[in-house]
Amino acid sequence: MSIRSVGIEMGEEMEKESRYDTEEVKELLAAVSDFLKGLKEPIMDFMKIITESFSGEKIGKEVAAFYKSLIEAGIDAETAKKWTEKFMDERLNAFPTVSSLGEVFGKIMEKRPKVKISEEKEDEPET
Repeated sequence: MSIRSVGIEMGEEMEKESRYDTEEVKELLAAVSDFLKGLKEPIMDFMKIITESFSGEKIGKEVAAFYKSLIEAGIDAETAKKWTEKFMDERLNAFPTVSSLGEVFGKIMEKRPKVKISEEKEDEPET
């Protein structure tokens, strides 16, 4: 066997390997693409939950309704004001922290279908 024929055979073998690698990359990218498409809905749901919880208008209405209910129940204005301030502080402190948001998002993601990437091992030549 000549050096030229060995070089041709090696080139053909490398071309085959390159085609296999290209196919593997295509499959991997397709799996990643499907996974990212699957993230869109839970991320949108998550963002909706967060924006609804942080609505200043909603909190303002809740605080005002709380104060009004205290006054209507006969609580004096000074006590109603103090209790309303505590209510508002507790309401604001109830907003999720960054770490708890991550936990919520993680729970949402657990409910999504999992993407499986199959690993097929080829027989590798022993060295």
